[in-house]
Amino acid sequence: MKLKNIIPVAVACMVAFAPVADTTVNAQDNTTTVTVTQENTNKNNNTGENTTNNNTSNQESNKENQKPKKINGIKIRYKKTDKSEVVKGSKATIDVNYVYERVVLKGKQTGLKKINKQLKKYSNNFFVVPNGQESIIDLAKVISNERTENDTYEYSAGQTVSYVGKKYVSICEFSYWYAGGVNNTIVKGHTFNLKTGKEVKKITKFTKVKNLDRLKKGIKKKVEKSLVEGEPYYPEAIDKKKATDFDFYIDEDGSVKVCFEPYEVASGGWFREYKLKGSLK
Repeated sequence: MKLKNIIPVAVACMVAFAPVADTTVNAQDNTTTVTVTQENTNKNNNTGENTTNNNTSNQESNKENQKPKKINGIKIRYKKTDKSEVVKGSKATIDVNYVYERVVLKGKQTGLKKINKQLKKYSNNFFVVPNGQESIIDLAKVISNERTENDTYEYSAGQTVSYVGKKYVSICEFSYWYAGGVNNTIVKGHTFNLKTGKEVKKITKFTKVKNLDRLKKGIKKKVEKSLVEGEPYYPEAIDKKKATDFDFYIDEDGSVKVCFEPYEVASGGWFREYKLKGSLK
């Protein structure tokens, strides 16, 4: 049954974590519809007036003025962790938006506690900086002492519920990065069993086509149809994947959206998303 109360995830992911700069490719089973929206909406902060950090918080907070949605007996709300800072260097001021907003589910389903724990883990991992790398805050501190132009940097991410059924719930996870150069947008998915709380990573569990080789062939056709003439294409990136290697989420109508990172299957520096017929309703 179609869930009319869920905001279509293609919109929900984008709106919740604007600004964005992306090219979204949606391919239907019989026809290919390509929607391209590329925009750099980052604004320079040319005033340089902010000298203190008025927006830093390491605590989670409930989204302001938001009433939980209830779908199929599950209440959906969001918690935000905000570690944003205003970085004032010797030459420039950089306003850094550093935020993650996660889903919190409440209901009688036995797996919800485990699901919430995993979703919180994804949120916590977002702020973990790998060894040998700089956080976006550290990068802003360096750049603000080297460049004279004020700027706004962004590293934001979050989750939104794309599907709630009797047995499964699916989450779309969106992240956006901008630090003065090329921006980057990534979309991923997480689908959980409501009874066990376990994440189900096998894409053929939810697609109408169960044979993995046939599924890969269909995905490659969709990618090929979406390419600009002469655009480099990397089918081996699809060929080498196991059924548990694909990034995907379930849409409100039960279809499966398979997602690829920028440059993963083609040369374009934007994420790609393709619609597959699903086995759920």
